[in-house]
Amino acid sequence: MENNAPFQSFLRMVAEDLYKDYGNDLSKVTVVFPNYRSRLFFNNQLAEISDQPIWSPRYTSIKDLFLSHSQEQIADPMKLICILHSIYNQYVERKESFDEFYFWGEILLSDFDDVDKNLVNAQMLFSNIRDMGEQIDTFEHLSDEQKEYLTRFFQNFSPEKSSQLKEHFIQLWDSLINVYSHFKEKLREEGLAYEGMLYRDVIEQATKGDAAEGFDAPKYAFVGFNVLNECETALFKLLDRAGKAIFYWDYDTFYTDNNKNEAGRFINKNKEMFPNKLPKSLFEEFSLKGKEITLVSASTENAQARYLNRYLQEAKKSYKDSDIAVVLCNEGLLLPVLHSIPDCIKDTNVTMGFPLTQTPIYSLVINLLDMQSEMQLGKKESYRYKVIAPLLRHPYVRTTIPQADELIKKLTQNRIFYPSKEILSDPPELSLLFKWAETPDSLMEWLLDIVRFIASYHGEKQESQDPLYEDLYKEAVFRLFTQLNRLRTVITEEEMEMTTHTLIRLIKRLLSSITIPFKGEPVKGMQIMGFLETRNLDFKNVVLLSVNEGKLPNSGKESSFIPHSLRKGYGMTTIDHKNSLYAYYFYRLLQRAEKVTMLYNTATEGANRGQMSRFMLQLMVEKSDNIHINMLDIRSDLPIAKPDTIQIEKTEEDIKLLKARFDSSQNGQNILSPSAINCYVDCSLRFYFKYVLRLKAEEELSEEVDSSTFGSIFHKAAELFYKKHLNKVLSKEFLEKEALNQKMLEALVDEAFQTEYFNLDPSKKIEYTGKQLLYRKVEIDLLRKLLKADAEYAPFSIYELEKEHYETISIDTSDGKVVLKVGGIVDRIDLKEGILRTVDYKTSGKATKAATLESIFEQGEDRERYLVQVLLYAMVLAKENPQYVVRPSLLFVTKQIDNEANVLIVRESEMAGKKNASSPVENINDYAAEYRELLTATIAKIFDKKEPFRQTIFEESCAYCDFKNICRKRS
Repeated sequence: MENNAPFQSFLRMVAEDLYKDYGNDLSKVTVVFPNYRSRLFFNNQLAEISDQPIWSPRYTSIKDLFLSHSQEQIADPMKLICILHSIYNQYVERKESFDEFYFWGEILLSDFDDVDKNLVNAQMLFSNIRDMGEQIDTFEHLSDEQKEYLTRFFQNFSPEKSSQLKEHFIQLWDSLINVYSHFKEKLREEGLAYEGMLYRDVIEQATKGDAAEGFDAPKYAFVGFNVLNECETALFKLLDRAGKAIFYWDYDTFYTDNNKNEAGRFINKNKEMFPNKLPKSLFEEFSLKGKEITLVSASTENAQARYLNRYLQEAKKSYKDSDIAVVLCNEGLLLPVLHSIPDCIKDTNVTMGFPLTQTPIYSLVINLLDMQSEMQLGKKESYRYKVIAPLLRHPYVRTTIPQADELIKKLTQNRIFYPSKEILSDPPELSLLFKWAETPDSLMEWLLDIVRFIASYHGEKQESQDPLYEDLYKEAVFRLFTQLNRLRTVITEEEMEMTTHTLIRLIKRLLSSITIPFKGEPVKGMQIMGFLETRNLDFKNVVLLSVNEGKLPNSGKESSFIPHSLRKGYGMTTIDHKNSLYAYYFYRLLQRAEKVTMLYNTATEGANRGQMSRFMLQLMVEKSDNIHINMLDIRSDLPIAKPDTIQIEKTEEDIKLLKARFDSSQNGQNILSPSAINCYVDCSLRFYFKYVLRLKAEEELSEEVDSSTFGSIFHKAAELFYKKHLNKVLSKEFLEKEALNQKMLEALVDEAFQTEYFNLDPSKKIEYTGKQLLYRKVEIDLLRKLLKADAEYAPFSIYELEKEHYETISIDTSDGKVVLKVGGIVDRIDLKEGILRTVDYKTSGKATKAATLESIFEQGEDRERYLVQVLLYAMVLAKENPQYVVRPSLLFVTKQIDNEANVLIVRESEMAGKKNASSPVENINDYAAEYRELLTATIAKIFDKKEPFRQTIFEESCAYCDFKNICRKRS
């Protein structure tokens, strides 16, 4: 039978109970929560109960309750690891550098913390390692990262030979009792502690005298705890025996009465030791209250975030913002979720911290450290374009030092791969970025100076971006500066010795774990929360994202070097504890909700298994009749429709820009090239971006030689060779001999590299990188191949090299005639027996196959686009040189050059009754009239107002398009 009682949260029930007992004066009660977030919501509930002023109770967290009864201070984690490292190296035979120790130190500190929080006898624990005998041989409790550490520690260690490691491992653990005890002694000397040490000291001190000595509050109300460590249990017992404690446990009989459900494992134990102040009848929500649950499968993580937008718009019709919680089991979804919040959600509070790693200041510091790392490896102050370019392009550098853009252009245009310090010091502001930090002290000071400079600039200047991110990014700068300062202080105080390289790695590790809190009203609006932050809070409408096995519960291994059997035997935290904790939070979050939506990712990529959480499966099996579960499947593109084909109608302004660019009556210099014609045929939208709007992709400098530059180098090398032999008859013997002249070929290719790639004066020596030497070798081989192929065609003479040729064409448009120069630069023209060959070198692509003239002007996947150019050049040459037969030729130098110089054309009139009918173009005049007609018709379309600029329908054309991120034809 369904219970239709109004929604009442756990904190509301506790507030009402305390108010019933203490009225408006709650000052005698100290309310203890697991964390401070519960306090904010509880205080809000208390204020709603009474219409009169209330003397509020005193609030504290369990951590602060222990802290308030200790003279010790919990030290900064970095300081703790520094001190631990010093003690460790005193008692362990193999000395560790701080960088090597850091990972091991974090785990060891965590183990010591767990030992103390659970009041484990450390002497017995570490001595019992020896008693484990053969059990230690498997090392199954170790993660891959822990094994990697042991591989360093014991140089001959491998998991397969773990039995050989047993004695070494025991010797290490024999020394750890000394490390543990002397570490704590050192901390006490300085008035410091780690959390577990402080907890243990408080409990051991309290049990020596009066049980409640120092705990002066008349009443302590412990609210919403679940898994208790032994120190917390001991404190609860102390105060309970003294009559000073009351306990409020949150649960539901749905899982506490089911022994098979791990969610009730610890709460049942707690209720038995410390009875609940509230009656059992308040904790039967699952059984008595109706609940609508929807399980949603999505094909990607981001698809879940996109679905959320639509879901929240619908939910807003029935629920207030404050009734809704969005819970992220994968906190990496925070940014996509924030971008998915619809406008109808007016108030949002993000309880999770925003990762520093996703802020501009973090990426800037990482760029700076990468630059320093490279210099440390080379042990000299040198700069490589590949490393400094991300730094110069960084938004903070571009806004604070506007000249950075000009410097990037200068380096790119002049192909300066290794800029000097002098180049990088103009303007002087850049000199702050480009310094070699030879020592750890100078590295830290340099970083702090740069962050200080960025902070001063962006502190004064308001950014034109979302205020949420503006404040967040400013806070990130402050947090990062504070962390670096703190690290420098710890290093100085502890007199730590480390290399600059070690410090760089340490800074990266430190910064990667920092989060920045969002500013907002904690109890106002819709809550966006991490899963573990939901404890003690209830919402009517709950949405959980990434409810996948491996995420919920988290599949992480135990971060400990203590074997699982010992951890379990001594009552320490195990993976079973963590799984039970996750199960409890899962069911507790659902128990009072009216509507629950859980999304999971079905993709099996990376660490994701593509399976729903076992908790979802368990709920489906064990649910009561009043719980209704629906299943829904969504596609990754559900909320986002595939973009329509883009079509831009020509305007008067477009026609004006086209004429200004190509009409020879307005601009006698410009020529409509075959490349522009091919661009229009492949995708007229691309033509619009490139030739009408004149958009350009940002030029990038790469040590790789792209296909276009590779072709330019080859063309130049070939030109340099044949330039020396203009108008001379070249024999077969001569060309074969020259093809064997290695030094001559190398010199030609080097000179081509100088002018076409490095933009160097020919007298300057080239410093090739390893990859560039490989490209150089290929260029030399291709040049030799060309000479050998030409030897087979010899004898011939070079008529012309790299000269511009064009034909004037008149186009009739609705606005009158347009006169254009159509043509370009012909690679080479040679002469043999009255035949002029227009030779077009091709360093990429396949040898030409037969094509119809019509097809080369029609958009298509296999269009023989290079025929547009070679036929155009031949047609222009024939008109200029009527005394010769002109033959177009294509030389694919990367292929075996044989008869591939022939251009094959299929003619409709010759196809009747013939299969694959085609013939080589021996004389362009046989095809010129038809070609000119097709060419003119294509150019006429460019200037036709009725012909829009259209996005191509062939995605293959988009692969290397500079504008694919604008039109988004191909994602």
